Amino acid sequence: VVLLEKLKTASFAEFALIFLRRQHVHHLQTQNLQTQGQVKEAVKHIRTAYKRHPQAELLDILTAVFPYLPDNDRKKLLEDVEKRLHDNQDDIDLLRTAAKMAAEEHIWGKAQHWLEQAIVAQDTPNVHLALAKVFADSGRADMAEQHRAIALQQLSAENTEE
Repeated sequence: VVLLEKLKTASFAEFALIFLRRQHVHHLQTQNLQTQGQVKEAVKHIRTAYKRHPQAELLDILTAVFPYLPDNDRKKLLEDVEKRLHDNQDDIDLLRTAAKMAAEEHIWGKAQHWLEQAIVAQDTPNVHLALAKVFADSGRADMAEQHRAIALQQLSAENTEE
């Protein structure tokens, strides 16, 4: 509750420091954000802060709290992220956030779509590994293995360059 009060009155710099010190929402939950109502309230403040100052760290927090929200709120949050993607189709952080949320909801096609767009925007080993996880979780082991191999190849190439 004290953390929520700080969120309501904090400047963005204070807000960012509060959350950057607590990289994972699991830790936040141990700080009196145990009920869904409090988590919903925190999400509201995080979304407001993100609208003012789009920061990848805030998307990470939204992704982390996503599973703790009621079904309807998860749907609304995913829709909100998808709307933002309409205007920011190359935003790698937003693409990965949409994919993580879709995967959490077992909407494999959307998760795959967003990650494939992320690869077009910025082809990195992490995106291939995220896509491999989506394929593995959706029962497509062959595609999962293919993307793991691509990620490994990219990592090997990066190490060779250094």
